[in-house]
Amino acid sequence: MQKFLITGTSSGIGFYLAKQISIKNKVIGLARTNQFSHENFTHVNIDLSNITNSIDIAKDLAKQHDDIDIIIINAGFGMFKELEQFSGDQIIELFNVNIISQVILLKYLLPNLRKRKNAKIIFMGSETALLGAKKATIYAATKFALRGFAQSLRAEVKKDNLAVTIINPGIVASDFYKNLAFTYADEQDNKINIEDIFALINLICELDNNLVIDEINLTPMKKNIRYKK
Repeated sequence: MQKFLITGTSSGIGFYLAKQISIKNKVIGLARTNQFSHENFTHVNIDLSNITNSIDIAKDLAKQHDDIDIIIINAGFGMFKELEQFSGDQIIELFNVNIISQVILLKYLLPNLRKRKNAKIIFMGSETALLGAKKATIYAATKFALRGFAQSLRAEVKKDNLAVTIINPGIVASDFYKNLAFTYADEQDNKINIEDIFALINLICELDNNLVIDEINLTPMKKNIRYKK
């Protein structure tokens, strides 16, 4: 039995991963809210938009859980509009949640993780980390930053046999779009199933670290979106 730490377990991909991985492994789930209970699951309340709060919790996690084997950096949210329409606070919040607080988290957990056998860090990126798009200036910037961080971190930790992977999915059938003006089109070939994301992560976790999957880009066969009324 391994111990996982997953950020963003209140909904979407993180929630699904927490439920599935907890069946056979210990899971620490980080989120502002929680609606999942299992004997193998421990919820840690964290507001990733609050840098000071994130630093304090990261320090506590490093002390209390020095046996974490796999970290899945998944937390994030989207806001899509033209640059002038963002407030300064909205820009700061997107960066704090999508990358800065999670980089801080890894800073404090990394020393313990380096000592674990076959340890892994898996980042949940985005197709917007590969190609920017209109109304995605800030969201894409956070995901480009996450991708660059993952690539550089991989170079730093390979001497410790620590594997770093980033997954860049297109539109995933999840509640990520709940508060957005658009969502995926109804037909199956316009969306990626969360079950397939889990299958990929499960495969990555089973691999020996002599083989590292650097990056996986996922795209639905079609890419039609549906605007909400």
